[in-house]
Formats: sequence, structure tokens, C-alpha cells
Amino acid sequence: MRTLYIIILIILSGSISMHAQTFFDGKVEVRDRIVQTDEQRNELTVSMKILHRYSDLKSSSWVTLMPMIVCGTDTIALKPVVIYGRLAYYDYIRNNKVEFRKGGAMRYMSKSAQYQIDYSDVVPYLSKMKKEPVQLLMQEKQEWCCNYPEKSRQVSLYVEMPKITYEPQFVYVSPQAEVIKSRSISASAYVNFPAGERSLNPYYSNNRQELEKINTTIDSVRSDKDVIVGSLFIKGYASPEGPYATNAALSKARTESMKNYFLSIAPKLQGVITSEYVAENWDDLRTFVENSDISHKEEILTVINSQREPDNKEWVLKSRYKTEYRYLLDECYPLLRRTDYKVDYTIRSYTDPQEIVEVMKESPHKLSLQEFYLASQVFEPGSDEFNEAFDIAVRMFPSDHAANINAANAAMQKGDMAAAERYLEKAGDSPEADYARGVWCAINADYMRAKGYFSLTADSIPQAREALAVVEYCIEIEIP
Repeated sequence: MRTLYIIILIILSGSISMHAQTFFDGKVEVRDRIVQTDEQRNELTVSMKILHRYSDLKSSSWVTLMPMIVCGTDTIALKPVVIYGRLAYYDYIRNNKVEFRKGGAMRYMSKSAQYQIDYSDVVPYLSKMKKEPVQLLMQEKQEWCCNYPEKSRQVSLYVEMPKITYEPQFVYVSPQAEVIKSRSISASAYVNFPAGERSLNPYYSNNRQELEKINTTIDSVRSDKDVIVGSLFIKGYASPEGPYATNAALSKARTESMKNYFLSIAPKLQGVITSEYVAENWDDLRTFVENSDISHKEEILTVINSQREPDNKEWVLKSRYKTEYRYLLDECYPLLRRTDYKVDYTIRSYTDPQEIVEVMKESPHKLSLQEFYLASQVFEPGSDEFNEAFDIAVRMFPSDHAANINAANAAMQKGDMAAAERYLEKAGDSPEADYARGVWCAINADYMRAKGYFSLTADSIPQAREALAVVEYCIEIEIP
């Protein structure tokens, strides 16, 4: 008996359809070859059209075409195709030889013309096929009834390593809980007073609008049952026109008038309110001039920064730079007369995730980073609600490293790589931040940079060790 083996190697990766190929000295042509994997059903399906041209096959011989799946040390045989010479075919029918029945073979008798076989078979899909190269082999085995000398040959028709897709694992940071949730609101009110007047007139100029802003600010903390106001600080400023002594007295009196207004709308602030005043607001005048295109800018700044007495500074500006002084009176001085106020308060902590979700929808400023993290755990990872929790958190805490790491992870999960890159710029240098940068690089197929980040964090983050092995493999086989 003579046996001849020829091995044909074909790539397998996901679902692949190949054009027609001819091999085995033109005896076999394969068309429409498709390999499909179904991980959910744990199946791998191979289908193709096989055209064989064994018209010169000796009557007493037969040929077996054996497709095989090879993955590492595992070999899975697909059902064979057996083509018989005329005498061998009838001999099989008469004797029904056991070796011909194995594997549910597809059996045909050779004919004078080419013959097409619609081939399909399903075999188990192995979990290792995700990580190891998988090949589809075609083996030809020719057998005769006589003991001719054996000859064998092997031809590589198509060889390629399978492409491995990097599957990111996102590591979110659980922030530390705040022992005391301290918050503050700062704002400025540009309340106007008639010349020389010290008492507040709510109906003068645009005062009603400015006072309404104060009311809104105070109401936001005064009426909230979850908030305790710790302090209210008021600071009044006057502009530098006129005698310094007069301005000091006016600034003090007007600041006291503003303090009384705060107490009139929130009497419970009596024990926590404090105030101070600035007689003449030269600091903000300096800033305005520095950022302006005013004529004689440098000379005016020299006067402002000098050690002259305030009244002398004003006299020099008014007498030497009359046009510029008039411009400052109109455009700058009204902005110098203002009242700054700051409310410091604490917010109670929340522990119920469902309550936190409701607070996040209505008043996200009341939540800590750790509470945002608890809210995210209510939702399916990667869902819109899950990602939104981290989007809101980073808006509330735009400079926090943990907030930016989590927001970057959420952005990558929904495919927004540009936003993720912006967040990673503010994520700090923790192992979690560097691991997230590695994930970003790996998703973008920058495997060399990803390798650097994963190597840096492999000792502290288990997911980094797994990712490192994948990107090193991608680099080795030069996957684009």
C-alpha cells in the first residue's frame, strides 16, 4: 500500500472567506472557503466548495481529503471526503469496510469530469482559540492495493498568524470617603449707592437684580435640609476717587449695610457672619490697567505701584492723565465698588446608592467623589447611566485625579478616545492613571507605548500583567 501526504495550511481568524485555490497538482480546487466561530454556542463551522479532478484515479485505489483544525497541541479532525476508483468503490459497497466508515465520511466515485462537493462541518470551539494560533489544514491521502514505495510531500499553501484583538479591562478608582463634606459658594454683588450715601436702597440703579442674586445664593443653602451653614464672610470694596478717609468711612458703613441685608433675609446667620472692608480697591485697578490697551499704560502702572499716599496717587492720575482717568472712572471704577461674599457649609453624607442616584440627578454638587462611585455601582458597567455618573463627577471635581481616571475609563468604554485623552492629562501619576494610559495606547494600537505603561504598573495592577502579555504578543507578530 502506498500513502502520499500533502498538507495545505489556511488561516483561521473569526470569519474568513477565501478565493478559489488549486492544489494537489491541480486535482483539487477549493472555492468559497468560509471559517466561522460562534463563541456563545462553542462552535466552529467550516464550509467550502471542493472540486476534484481524479478522473485518472486507478480503479483499485482511493483518495481521502481530510480537513483538520490545529490549535497548539490540539488537532480536531473534520469529516473526510473519500473518492474511490471504480473497483474500490464497489468493493466498499460489498464489504462495507470499517475503516471507510469512520468519521461520517462523504464518499464519491471518481468520474471522467470534475465533480463539485458542497462541504460543511461543525466542530467544537476551544477557549484557547482566542489566544493561540489556529490553522485549517487539508491533508490528501492516496492509497493503493499494492505495495508501491511510499512517497510524501508537503506544500504550504497559505500561512498566517491569527490577529488577536486587544480587549481592554478598565480599572476604576474607588475614592476615599470625605469625613466632613465641606463646600463653599463665592460670589460678588455690584450694589450701587448714591454719592455719599451709606444706607442700602434696594430700588436704586440695578440693585434689585444684584440683591436677587444674593437671595438665590442664600436660599440654595438655607432651605436645604441636608446643609448646615458654617460661616458667611462679607468683604466690601470702594473705588479710589475722592479723599481716602471719606472712602474708608463709606466702605465700612456700606459693608455694614450689606451685612444687615444678609441678616434680614437669613436671621439664623447672626452667629456665623463676619465682615471686613477695603477703603480703596487699588489691587483690582492695577489688574484692569495691566489687561487693558490704555494709553500711557506703563506710566499709570508706575503711579499705582508707587509708595505714594493714596490721595497723592489719585491726584497724579487725575492731573497728568486726564483722558485716561476719565476712561477709568467710566469703565473700571464701577467694577471696583462691590461686595464679595463667601458661604462655607457642610453637607450630610449619603450611603444608600438609590438615594445617591436621585441626588445626582437633582443636586450633583452635594455629592462627594466616593458617593458618585457608589451611584455608578447601581448601573451596568459601560451603560449610559454608568458612564454618566463619572461624567458628572468629573464636572463637579475637574481637577481631581481619581475623577479624571474614572472619567477617562468611561469615555474609553463608549469609544470617545479624544475625551479620554483630555481626562488622562489631568489624571496624575498613580499606577491606576498609568494603567489607564496604557489601555488608551493599546486601544489605539500603539503597542510599544502601551507596553511601557503596562510594564510600569504590572506589579501593582493584576490587569496590567495580562495586558502586558497581549501587547507583547502583538508586537512580536507585528499586528497593526
